[in-house]
Amino acid sequence: MEPPSSYRVSVINPSSFAIEPGRVEAAVCLALRIESQPDAEVRVYLTSDEDVRSLNCRYRNVDEPTDVLTFPEQEDLPSGDIAIATQFAANQAKAHGIAPADEIVLLAIHGSLHLAGLDDESDEERDHMVSRMNAVASILGLPSLPNWSSVHS
Repeated sequence: MEPPSSYRVSVINPSSFAIEPGRVEAAVCLALRIESQPDAEVRVYLTSDEDVRSLNCRYRNVDEPTDVLTFPEQEDLPSGDIAIATQFAANQAKAHGIAPADEIVLLAIHGSLHLAGLDDESDEERDHMVSRMNAVASILGLPSLPNWSSVHS
């Protein structure tokens, strides 16, 4: 029998978005565990849309806001940083018909799955990732959103 994995998750919230950090931590840990990932250290930054836009421009050469960005530390480990734009997420939650805090948790799951090696560049990859997101969300008692996607204006 394998020893249980150890996940260290930190939630850094300079945006002061109203969410219980434990919800985000639990979502990240569960997503990594379900994807059978080894020990990991993950930092989740809940920050401004402008900060995420700046990161998007700097690291992806895309000068526009987005909901979540993931920065793996190493290719072979699921450790790294997840940056979530809180106002973008709140607006996206309205489009999805869910609470803003639930959208933040979904985005934390999404980022964790990226750290675990999943991608969403093709339609097939996106369908698989959304399915895995919903599997984690279901365990956490969140609504299932089989057609979840980022909502860009």
